[in-house]
Amino acid sequence: MTQQFDVHQATGQTRRGAPYLVVVQSRRLNRLPTRVVIPLIQRRGGNDFDPDLAPLCDVQGQSLILAPWQIFTIPITALGRVVASLAGDSQSIRIIRAIDEMITRAYG
Repeated sequence: MTQQFDVHQATGQTRRGAPYLVVVQSRRLNRLPTRVVIPLIQRRGGNDFDPDLAPLCDVQGQSLILAPWQIFTIPITALGRVVASLAGDSQSIRIIRAIDEMITRAYG
């Protein structure tokens, strides 16, 4: 069973730019046949994103950018295999902070 903050290998055509997906959905919704995920995207040169909005995540020796603005729902059956977990305290806090930064009502 997939857990919150599990990192799955991406499948399909988007795999080149976003090789992994992080499950961010809480266990409260595990009965659904889908999971809410955020892509981990390839770095292009430097990281021009605010690190609170787009933290770097290390997965299988690669430094990737969490892209919360690309959050989506995917059927469980379309998820690839689990390759890592970002459930550690500091990692999960950075993911939650990034989601908060994306949806906050900050002006200016």
